[in-house]
Amino acid sequence: DQRILSALQDLLQEYGNKMESYDLEGALRPIPVFIDQLNNWYLRRNRHRFWAPGLDEDKTSGYETLHHVLQTMAKVLAPICPFFAEELFQNLNGGESVHLELLPQPRKEWQDEKLVQKMEQIRDIVGLSAGIRARAKIKLRQPLARLQVSVAHPEYLDLEVIAAEANVKTVELLSEKELAAIATKIVKVNARMVGKKFGPKVQELIQKGKAGEFSELQDGEIEIAGERLSLGEYEMGYLTAEGIEAEASANAVVLLDTEITPELEIEGVSREIVRTIQDLRKTSGFEISDHISVLWNSEEENVVNAFAHFGEKIAKEVLADSVEKDSSVAEELLIDDMLCKIRIEKKKKD
Repeated sequence: DQRILSALQDLLQEYGNKMESYDLEGALRPIPVFIDQLNNWYLRRNRHRFWAPGLDEDKTSGYETLHHVLQTMAKVLAPICPFFAEELFQNLNGGESVHLELLPQPRKEWQDEKLVQKMEQIRDIVGLSAGIRARAKIKLRQPLARLQVSVAHPEYLDLEVIAAEANVKTVELLSEKELAAIATKIVKVNARMVGKKFGPKVQELIQKGKAGEFSELQDGEIEIAGERLSLGEYEMGYLTAEGIEAEASANAVVLLDTEITPELEIEGVSREIVRTIQDLRKTSGFEISDHISVLWNSEEENVVNAFAHFGEKIAKEVLADSVEKDSSVAEELLIDDMLCKIRIEKKKKD
């Protein structure tokens, strides 16, 4: 809550300054960035709070924070998207028009630069792990065993959040010495960019870079075989043991264990089942808050094991009051190329 409120104050400050100087393009630029943070980070991270039973203090706090953020965004968007902003404002508040409201001013006491930096580092680490998954062709829904990370600011780490967002069982913090023992830093020379500059010597630069024979200089430059390369003329990488993939940014190095054990594979199938049922909810026209019952049938071993071991978790994720095997189900679906029959039914409200 504090992080999204802090980011909102930063948005208001930049938006207000740019509007005052009639820089309309500059005023609009941070809006999509903030909405992405709100939608793909804050809302997703807080689903468990919003769907929790009852209305305790934590759930109330989440609702109040989200209401404030959306109400503020309606006022920010009013000059840009007048009709959408009005509909959003009326849905939140009713009463007079958003176009009679004053633009909110940033509240300095809500701005927390350290908290923002902490979350940006976490998002950076999660993004690097997602890049490794994409390269290894491993879906984000597939749990993995371990992520190891070395960062410039370990005081900003939240291992629990990283584990949840990167979908790994454990997260380990590595010192520079520990990192050097399991991963060799290498350089990938951009031959196309430096070919004309260095001619035949490019091959030597490539070989030296792959062997890790280079020196890091100031301002992002490196020295290889007596030559200097600038940012853009090379990419930094890491050579790791088989089954371990690495990715790096300016402030973090991430190593991801990409081995998928049978247990992890079954859990991954359960995540795919959740996605499939959620898609069925949408295509069936169910409301987000509708509770359902799930009937399923399959001869696929991994699907059967997924329901057996993760049935309760599946039910919780899809708001199902019951998940039962039923041989009469006829609707056939493919889950990771495995045949499964699933039918969902809306539960009647008491």
